[in-house]
Amino acid sequence: QLIPNNEHNLRDIVEQEVITLTKEIWKMAEDQLGYHFKQNFLYAMSLHLSSFIKRSKEGFVQIKQNSELDKLILNYQNEYEVAIMIKSHMKENYQINVPEVECWYLTMLLVSLKEQNNLGDVGIVVAAHGRSTATSMVQVVAKLLDVENIEAVDSTSLYHEDMLYLFTSKRHN
Repeated sequence: QLIPNNEHNLRDIVEQEVITLTKEIWKMAEDQLGYHFKQNFLYAMSLHLSSFIKRSKEGFVQIKQNSELDKLILNYQNEYEVAIMIKSHMKENYQINVPEVECWYLTMLLVSLKEQNNLGDVGIVVAAHGRSTATSMVQVVAKLLDVENIEAVDSTSLYHEDMLYLFTSKRHN
């Protein structure tokens, strides 16, 4: 499920220990919640945890509570319970103290990384003049945003005897 090349690139900016921790969390969360996460889970959670660990080592850990985040817990109780499990896991296995407010942020991250059923989602069509202009744009966006609900329509035109002919081609990624 993990893409080795992406993990290799991640090692350039995050310590291997954080990547290992993230993989453990990924499996734990999927097992507990009964659903899958997006492919960018490894990147997003690793970067978040790396930043949190760095801040905590420097003594910059947020402990201030937020009433809006408090409401979040009511709507996402299962994800919050997993965040509490992550907190315990980090304490037991990595000796990292995690304040309650960080559990709220972990809850939000878990919710945002849940793999969604694309049924009924809005699709995007990129149309551009040129043999591959739209296709190139779609390839970049699809790769950067890890989306599949985008299509390209490339067009070229031809003038012949004062008539404009427009040719289009739709390319699937």
